[in-house]
Amino acid sequence: MNSNAVPQVADSPTISLVAAGRALGFGATATYAMHRRGAFPVPVLEMGGKFRVATAAIRRLLALDGDAVDAVKKLAADPTLSEVDRCALALFIIGDRQ
Repeated sequence: MNSNAVPQVADSPTISLVAAGRALGFGATATYAMHRRGAFPVPVLEMGGKFRVATAAIRRLLALDGDAVDAVKKLAADPTLSEVDRCALALFIIGDRQ
């Protein structure tokens, strides 16, 4: 989780799609790509022409067991993978644990 996104996830009922992606360790490009494919790991709300994510959904998603969190962190740090590949693998790990 991006430490800059922690206060937003803790204090706001919704955050922007990009902030939600960053809270999950994804960049803006990968976040929008996942959203376009319908693959963003939590529901995305359209409010006034802007995309928002409920912070409660982010908090629930991050309540994964430690092994899954460690695996996703390793992927996020792997420089040999593209951002889209890291996102796809992270989603596979998350889906496998739920």
